[in-house]
Amino acid sequence: MKRNTKLEIIESAIKLKADNPLDNPSLQDIVTSIGISKAAVYRHFKNKQELDDEIDSVLNEDAARFFEIASQNPKDITPILILLANYCVKKNHHMRVLFMKIMKNAVLRSKFCQLITGKGYREDTIATIFMATLFGIHVEELRITKKDVKENEIEKIVNHIITCLDNGILEFNDIDKNKIHKIFMNSIPKDEDIKEDKYLNALSDLIVKSGISSITIKNIALTLGQAESTLYSKFTTKEEMIRYTARKELKNLLCPLQKKMEEYDESSEKLIAMFSFISNYIALSPELTSYILLLCIPRNQEKEHFIVEDFYNMISCIPIQDIHVKYDSNIEHLKFWCFALAVVLGITTRQQTFKDRKDSIFSIFDYIRNGIYTDNKENI
Repeated sequence: MKRNTKLEIIESAIKLKADNPLDNPSLQDIVTSIGISKAAVYRHFKNKQELDDEIDSVLNEDAARFFEIASQNPKDITPILILLANYCVKKNHHMRVLFMKIMKNAVLRSKFCQLITGKGYREDTIATIFMATLFGIHVEELRITKKDVKENEIEKIVNHIITCLDNGILEFNDIDKNKIHKIFMNSIPKDEDIKEDKYLNALSDLIVKSGISSITIKNIALTLGQAESTLYSKFTTKEEMIRYTARKELKNLLCPLQKKMEEYDESSEKLIAMFSFISNYIALSPELTSYILLLCIPRNQEKEHFIVEDFYNMISCIPIQDIHVKYDSNIEHLKFWCFALAVVLGITTRQQTFKDRKDSIFSIFDYIRNGIYTDNKENI
């Protein structure tokens, strides 16, 4: 079969973008990943911008197909989940980039939320992220462990997720709103918990502007107002500096978080303290916090990824093992989900008022305990 170089270039760019969401892959990154020359790229695209436009066109087609199928059954969430499942299994990188595109684009995000609410789910960004995160971790494992995925296996996963959405996942003793409020107020980080760091602030500015791959020791030094030799006396490479900063930031979060959870005896209270502390911490801390925390989450089970060992130490303290799991769910998956959901909660509430952030804790608690589907409460 004749090699379709143009398609390979597009797919390579999408894969690189999916695996490195903070970066826009360069032409050199793309040609290196598929083993062709830059001249081969220029035979199909005049410049990088034309390639970016083509990628955007492909993703727009993906989005259009998604919304077309999702709109066909106004009250049923199943077709959306099956479509997402097939994308995750067969076009995993498209799915990752498409979901990022939907979350970043206000028009697409609003359209997606309307679809969710039209099917009986609550209008809340966290509900959307809940579904995507819970869904993704199950399908991702299936994609990694099985190359040939049968339709009935996808259907089984979809039914499991719908059950979780309808009825919650975890089961713990009831807890009144006053107690939840008290835990939330007690979980506001103290001044000493939020540690300003010159390296963190410099990396934050540069990553937001240019992405990780574009950072050099030279522009870090310029941002810091230091000589390059000063940085090289502390770090051998920029990667070493990023790892150092990431570990330091995760430790800044982890140490006070563990102390905060130790103040409570009940697992449900520990969980509320975790969500509250992370949400408040990210809302109050430097901009890069959310990026660093997301970098901690391994993709495709990459054991060498930045600070994976620190990440697993982090989720080991999440008290899921002490809570009754309603359904046959992997405990590590649930820890991952709770941690990721707490991070997303913090990111999405950064711009909210303190009162709104406080009230969002009730929604999270309801989601994990009672599910988020509004039409099926008799099953709870």
